[in-house]
Amino acid sequence: MLPPALEDFGRRSMFPVGLAYLLILPLDIHLAGPIGLHDVLAPWMAFCLLTQIDMRRFLVLPDRLLAVFVALCLFTTCLHFQGIRDLYEVLVFAYVAFLYVFFSLWPAEPRWLRRYGVAVAATACAGAALRLLLGGFTVHQAYEGSTLAFLCRRLQLTFDNPNQLASFLVLPATCLAASIVLRPRTSFRREMRENGLPAMLLGLPLLLTASRHMILTAALALGTLAFRLPGRWRSRGTWCAWMGLTGIAILFYLTILFPFFPLQRQAPFFNHHTYGMYTIHQAAYWRLATLDRKAGLFGIGATAVHKLYPLVVDPHAARRILAEYRTENLLDSFLVYMDAHNEYLNMAVMFGMPAVLVVFLFFLALAANAGRSVVDRRTRLLPFLVAGIAVACLWDDLLSKRWIWISLGILASRVPESMAGHSPGEAETLSSGDGIPAAEAT
Repeated sequence: MLPPALEDFGRRSMFPVGLAYLLILPLDIHLAGPIGLHDVLAPWMAFCLLTQIDMRRFLVLPDRLLAVFVALCLFTTCLHFQGIRDLYEVLVFAYVAFLYVFFSLWPAEPRWLRRYGVAVAATACAGAALRLLLGGFTVHQAYEGSTLAFLCRRLQLTFDNPNQLASFLVLPATCLAASIVLRPRTSFRREMRENGLPAMLLGLPLLLTASRHMILTAALALGTLAFRLPGRWRSRGTWCAWMGLTGIAILFYLTILFPFFPLQRQAPFFNHHTYGMYTIHQAAYWRLATLDRKAGLFGIGATAVHKLYPLVVDPHAARRILAEYRTENLLDSFLVYMDAHNEYLNMAVMFGMPAVLVVFLFFLALAANAGRSVVDRRTRLLPFLVAGIAVACLWDDLLSKRWIWISLGILASRVPESMAGHSPGEAETLSSGDGIPAAEAT
């Protein structure tokens, strides 16, 4: 037991240190390797968390599965430990699990969530405008002269590439969406006035990334729109939202499975002469994950992946596929080492297929908890965000990103009403009619 003064300090510090972390995060300032300036706050955040957390949460779903996942990662890493790369991988997932737990207890009022979302969206728009004034966006030379030449110039701002920026923007989108669903519903005109502008501010830089990761924010937007519909329209609107998200997911995944571009005049109207570029290394990772029974159960670790990748990648298939993109000059890089660009394969190779199953069940349990909070209706958005993440993991190693787990934590809020700052009247409104004023609930 900590002294009462320390517990009180930890409780009062939790909001400002969490806000500071979120404000520094998009600056993407690297201190040493993967360690960023925002990570300096992690020890303080850990102290605050220790003063507030109830460890019994890890005995029940969904967090029990998260604890099992981290334990499996530690166990399998010990089995095949070969070097610092293996240790790094397990530390990454332990760290993002910590961020999820911290932000699930972060006592941010809806107005602060909204302020953060609007501030990041407006700053991203300003940054995009400044880039245009200074001569345009960053040039990605790997795409020049290829069938993907239209992707040469994309917005990335402070991040290493446009995909990182697009996946990060789900965090301000989460904050905006959470603040919206926590507010009582008003007239359509007022809804558009208050929420339309922030949505446009966020949507513009997101579109300029031209990244498939925009499916994360699209999933949240569709879920929020469905939730804000009047009661008699909500069921139909939710069904339409899921159908829309499914259509986007199928379209985006087709661009992974096949070269897709240039488009064709005959059905199915896209280039399907070979499998897509990502399948070169995804096939290699599948071979590594299924080397033998031990690899399937426990993985082989990052060090072994770097050693074995050149031995399992298919150079003939790689040459044939890259020719469809007119990027044969990149062949050598595809034969030496590539990231999986598929989180399921990445985890299977690092920690084994049981670990993949456990983390998948954790996400299912998280989505299944949607709407069980009496006061905090932001959990209703979890199924949409989880679905977006599950799809995006088909083409990126996405679960190592801090902002993904922070977004999940914010939506899976376990903050008591007294800490969240709901007024008694607001709490009463939110607990009846799903945030709809009594006159509109019928």
